[in-house]
Amino acid sequence: MDLVVSDKLFMVFQVHMKRLVVKGTTNNPQTEAGRVLLALIKTLPNTDKNTFNRRLFKYSIKYRNFLNQKSINLETGEMFWTHKPLKQAFNSILGLQEFLFTYENNINISTTTNSLEGHFRQKLFLFTVVFLEY
Repeated sequence: MDLVVSDKLFMVFQVHMKRLVVKGTTNNPQTEAGRVLLALIKTLPNTDKNTFNRRLFKYSIKYRNFLNQKSINLETGEMFWTHKPLKQAFNSILGLQEFLFTYENNINISTTTNSLEGHFRQKLFLFTVVFLEY
């Protein structure tokens, strides 16, 4: 289901989701779970919603225990997530997955930000020209 904010559709661009995952895994993950999650997110441009969601579900089953591991701070006795950045990246995907493929249900939505960036470049150019003329 798409989130509608004042008659506007909400979509998470896949490149931004990839950046969130890289933030949690780095470009060179040290754990198998990190490598698999990074590989999964890199398939976004070449996959559809159902395939991606099925793969994400399989990932969640396989790595659930790993993602939920906790460690204990020996000085304070407090528990913390052992793989917190990876867990946060995974939770970001889970929380936003319904918005990753909004374009599949609406032909008026571009799959890239190119047209949006072109629009802002044009506005910036026009502003610059007007500003320089004064």
